[in-house]
Amino acid sequence: MKWAKLAVERSPEEGPCRLQYGRALWARGWSERGPDQLDYLRSAIGEMKKATELHPVLPHVWWFLGTKEKELGGIMQRHPTLAAEGKALATAGAEHMAWAEQLKKTKAGPENIQ
Repeated sequence: MKWAKLAVERSPEEGPCRLQYGRALWARGWSERGPDQLDYLRSAIGEMKKATELHPVLPHVWWFLGTKEKELGGIMQRHPTLAAEGKALATAGAEHMAWAEQLKKTKAGPENIQ
C-alpha cells in the first residue's frame, strides 16, 4: 500500500495510480479487523471514483468500481445503521456496471483506437 500511495502522491492525475491505490486500500480493508476496516474500504471506493474521473472512457475502470460498490453495499445493507448508505452504494455500483457495459457497446476507450 505504501508504494501505491507514493505513486498517487507523485502522479495525482494518473488514473492507473489511483486505481492501484484503491485496490491496495481494498485489500487492506479486507485484511483489517476493527474500527478502521470500513474507513479503508470507503477510501478504496473514493480512489476508484477518482480513477473514473481521470479516465471516464475506460469500461474496465467503471466495472471494477461498480463491482466493489455492489459488494460493499450489499454487506453494509445487513447492518442496521449502515443500511441506507449500503443501499445507495449498491445502487451506484449497479449503475456504474451498466455504464461500463454501455461504454463497451459504443466501442469507447483507447483499446478500440485503430
